[in-house]
Amino acid sequence: MATKAHPGKYDCHAKAEPNEPLFIILGRDRFAEHLVRIWAALCAMEDVRQEKLDKISEALHCANAMQAYRKGRPYCHVCLCTEEAGCEGGCSWANKEKTVCTTPACLAAYVI
Repeated sequence: MATKAHPGKYDCHAKAEPNEPLFIILGRDRFAEHLVRIWAALCAMEDVRQEKLDKISEALHCANAMQAYRKGRPYCHVCLCTEEAGCEGGCSWANKEKTVCTTPACLAAYVI
C-alpha cells in the first residue's frame, strides 16, 4: 500500500487479474487505519514468511500515515512514515511542506 502518486512495492493494481474484484480504503475514511491494522494482525497470525512480514510492516506504516492524514499531521508521501512512527530518515523533512522525509529512497523519488 502506498499513495496514488507512489504505488509502492506491493502495488495491488499491478498484480490484480483483469476482472479481479478490489476494495480500496482511502486514508480519509475514519475506519481505514483500524481496518489496515486488523488485516496486518490477521496476516501475522498465519503467515510468517519474510515477504509477508515486509508487507505487514508496510501496511502498518500505511495505517500510521492514514491516521496522520486524518488528523492533519505531516507524513512522508513516499514511504508513509510519520513523526510518531519513526523511520530510517529520522523523520526530518526534506521540504518545507513536510511531505518527504530524508530517507535516501524518498529523497530520490522526490527529486524525480
